[in-house]
Amino acid sequence: PLAQGIAEFWASKVVKQADGLYHILKVMGPDEYHQLTDDNAYTNSAAAIALEFATAAAGALGLTTPAEWGEIARDMFIPYNETMDFHPEYMSYYDKEIPTGPYAVPEVVKQADTILMGFPLGVNMSSSTRLNDLDVYSRTTTVSGPAMTWAMFAVGYLDTGDEATAHAFFTRGYANALNGAFGVWQETPHGGAVNFLTGAGGFLQSVIFGYGGLRLSNDALLLNPPQPPGNATSVGLHGVDYLGVPLAITTTKDEVTVEILQPKPWPKLEMRPLVHGGSARQLEAGVPISL
Repeated sequence: PLAQGIAEFWASKVVKQADGLYHILKVMGPDEYHQLTDDNAYTNSAAAIALEFATAAAGALGLTTPAEWGEIARDMFIPYNETMDFHPEYMSYYDKEIPTGPYAVPEVVKQADTILMGFPLGVNMSSSTRLNDLDVYSRTTTVSGPAMTWAMFAVGYLDTGDEATAHAFFTRGYANALNGAFGVWQETPHGGAVNFLTGAGGFLQSVIFGYGGLRLSNDALLLNPPQPPGNATSVGLHGVDYLGVPLAITTTKDEVTVEILQPKPWPKLEMRPLVHGGSARQLEAGVPISL
């Protein structure tokens, strides 16, 4: 019912225009500086994913959904600047002469928005487009933006292989906690909301999905961790729950080790190298496997 309700909402919001594509008008994406914009790239992408998911979930349950859900998801308009090879935050991101929000000129954004298409949405795009999105918005995001923004840049740059830039954003992501009273996150380097849980949550994601390298697909838990950050010798994730199986995942500069934590009759899990090839190995409690 939840997926159905979300899909019904987005299907009611789209407008099919003369280009034959579906558009979402007058929305505010994650970036709070720009309100009532047309075709926010992140929002349109998230809406398409929601429609695809609801259709797939209904199919798995033997239920039917409106045919238009699949059509809308397939034909959703996503802003893309072919010349600059990046996704504008919204349709007229570089065209407006006056700001759409009361706080800043259009080119300046408050927080992570378009870059969220790469993570966590996982929108399919070329590596150059992903990198250009990160580069464009790393230059145009206000330096006083909220803490979770820098964590998302860290994950993004780790995905592109730029570990030096990623590490700079990673440390910036928890600087607000170091500067805050009692060592808790604050919204910006200079104050704002205290005990800022979004900042703490962003930091955790930069550890788990950034340096931990975790990604969930429809049928697998994928691991592609980078080198541990800075002077760290390892990154350990303890109690990762996959299909109900508690896992410990440890990454060093040389290998990744996965271990089932508790000896119970868990569902069978296999560990398979995808990049360099090799046979699958079944995970068993108390028997770590390293690659």
